Amino acid sequence: MKIIQRRFPYPYKALLAICSDIDSMHPWQFITVHKFLNTLTRAIPHYGDGVGLDIGDSFYFKNMSNKGVSVYDACYRYRSEDAWADEFGGENARSMEPAEARDLLTGRLVYKNGPKFIEKYIRAGWMDVLHGGDGNWGEHAFMRGATDWCRKDGQHYMEWMAERGLKIDTFTNHSEVSSDFGVPKQASTAEKPRSMGDFPYSPAYWADYARQSGIKFYSSYLPMESAEWRGAFGEKTMLEPKTFRDGGKFWHFSRYNSNQSYADTVQSILNRRNLDSLVW
Repeated sequence: MKIIQRRFPYPYKALLAICSDIDSMHPWQFITVHKFLNTLTRAIPHYGDGVGLDIGDSFYFKNMSNKGVSVYDACYRYRSEDAWADEFGGENARSMEPAEARDLLTGRLVYKNGPKFIEKYIRAGWMDVLHGGDGNWGEHAFMRGATDWCRKDGQHYMEWMAERGLKIDTFTNHSEVSSDFGVPKQASTAEKPRSMGDFPYSPAYWADYARQSGIKFYSSYLPMESAEWRGAFGEKTMLEPKTFRDGGKFWHFSRYNSNQSYADTVQSILNRRNLDSLVW
């Protein structure tokens, strides 16, 4: 009888990874959603009993104008981290002062949103992916006459993580913003620079800082990915080695989108047909 190595150690029959973008989620929503997903808390309002799964999420390093889950804000000064994380804080919890958002000497953002909040959930394992760009998406950044990300932001991110002894190995984005890697889904122009994060001569170049901070895996659009391939559930591997324009090496992975623009309904992904198809 020929002995072969199992794809998965006993008693497991398959592997499923879930990658979530933090877009449009506020800090109080993050807590509620992950209390349901990650704990066995009973009778959570509007959700029911927690399901106790091991599911992480992403976070932004910077944000321009809303209460997104980000470490720093580039336009608003919040009264306190508690005010930022308060569902009912409203406009009186912040003031807009974009001209003063960066330190003139270091170029660092100075308006903090939720550093302690995000550090807490990185250590807890509830945040394990850096979402690139700005929490308001690239188009909103362009409308304000700014790129979503600059090289100083990449350096600041790397240093912020190192100061706290944190490490994130996965990056995700949508290819519409300047900090992304690879070939953009839409053409890059001077007015709307896209996917310039690995181009050494771009103001948005930060791939070297990404590597130094520990990022090894990234998800984005690739031209060779057909809609059918991205819509296929279950592959022998989801990783492809990629060489960036600065010569750096990363692993690219694709995400199943349930043949929809957004996989907003969990049942479109986590259903019996899909899960059964994973078992070899």
